[in-house]
Amino acid sequence: SPEKVSLYATPSNARHGQGTARAERVEARVFIDIARVRDRLDRRARRARHRRDAPHRVGFRDRPRRRRAKTDADARATHPQVIVIDAKGHLFGRLASIVSKQLLQGQHVVVVRTEGICMSGGMVRRRMAHDRYKNKRMNTNPKKGPYHYTSPSRIFWKTVRGMLPHKTVRGAAAFERFKAYEGIPAPYDKVKRAVVPEALKVLRLGEGHRFCVLGDFCEQIGWKHGAIVKELEAKRQTAASEYWAQKKEANSKFAAAKAAANAQLGDLQQLIEATGY
Repeated sequence: SPEKVSLYATPSNARHGQGTARAERVEARVFIDIARVRDRLDRRARRARHRRDAPHRVGFRDRPRRRRAKTDADARATHPQVIVIDAKGHLFGRLASIVSKQLLQGQHVVVVRTEGICMSGGMVRRRMAHDRYKNKRMNTNPKKGPYHYTSPSRIFWKTVRGMLPHKTVRGAAAFERFKAYEGIPAPYDKVKRAVVPEALKVLRLGEGHRFCVLGDFCEQIGWKHGAIVKELEAKRQTAASEYWAQKKEANSKFAAAKAAANAQLGDLQQLIEATGY
């Protein structure tokens, strides 16, 4: 416009013709920007028409779809049940590596009786390694970490975390599927528990090799609840023994009643053959 031209055509620039040239460049740039905006709007309109008409094109449904990211619901559908592992008598590192792999594959894992896990090497050797580990701390403010846990479940929990990419979405989701306990708390005392043959001490540790139990080791480094866990475990085992005795008695009574009922029916072989079975 003439106003813009007059703004750039100052007396200092007019004698060299710079004001007029600058105004022309500004006007050309405005026209170019308008053309770019118009092209962008046209492209958006073409894409909208393409999306609107796409379902009516031949072969659209046959195109490969984008793969949907797996969610925790998919993992539950693949692995519907929760695996409860009785950790007593297992080697520490082997069990942790197998558990971490199962977690990454989508399995829910609960590890109980972590105080019974075995560690290769004698108690003195384990204590020396732990003393070196305790020296790893933040110089200026040690309460910011790293944190040195003393309970068996928390030590095993931290070891499994170190075997997972827990700072990624996949690793964090896998780590949420993991739980560890001392003893066997409810409701896991009423479910079937499993062992991992690839991690059992009697199968993997050489004869005569030294080892120590994680619960005893934790009591030496400051864990104060070992006696309570042992007391609760004794109560649980007593209740389990009573339940098993009652169940065996009930099973024997049921087997006797079944045998008596079959004896009253007599020989049913002719009836079975007559019905075609």
